[in-house]
Amino acid sequence: MNKINCNIIKDLLPLYIDNLTSNESNEIIEEHLNSCNECQIVYEQMNTPIEAEQEQNRENEIDYLKKVKTKTIKNYVFVFSIIAIVAILTFVFLIGIRVKSDDVNIVANVYDENEGSFKIVLSNGKRLNVTTRPISGMDDNGDIITAGYVLTPYSVLTLPGKDCNNYTIGYPLTRDFNITIRFRDKDVVYVVRSNQLLELKEPLSEGK
Repeated sequence: MNKINCNIIKDLLPLYIDNLTSNESNEIIEEHLNSCNECQIVYEQMNTPIEAEQEQNRENEIDYLKKVKTKTIKNYVFVFSIIAIVAILTFVFLIGIRVKSDDVNIVANVYDENEGSFKIVLSNGKRLNVTTRPISGMDDNGDIITAGYVLTPYSVLTLPGKDCNNYTIGYPLTRDFNITIRFRDKDVVYVVRSNQLLELKEPLSEGK
């Protein structure tokens, strides 16, 4: 009879572990477990792996989340590194570094009585890149005209087929005109007065 009871208890143990048995059945099962070492061992074997598996699953989930977080951080670092490298290369090869006033020579030529040319020559062996911004003004008739330029020269690493070290821009001789060069160490202003291009010691404001 006890053997039959053990078989019944063993059949009920999975339901008991999952809390699917009634209170009356629970009392019978627990009473039997307290008096039967064999069924108690079976119960412990059936119950312990479930708890261990759940704990292992939690640990696996935590490890997975840690790996995902670490991989995400590495991906962000990699992307930001690529962006930084591209930005640096773009700056070095396309934009460049502002040059000092000692690194350039200025050559001014007069074409005729109406127009002259202003040439910047880079003397440090690198390629020259110049950004140009016009300064607006008004003539005697109230019309908006170009009253000058702001030139910012940059020194760029030389690339194959792109080794130009000079920049030329024209300017009028028939009216007042300002050319401001913004070097890394200082601003230098050239102004057209009386058909001549003169260097000013003190830079003019853009409103003048």
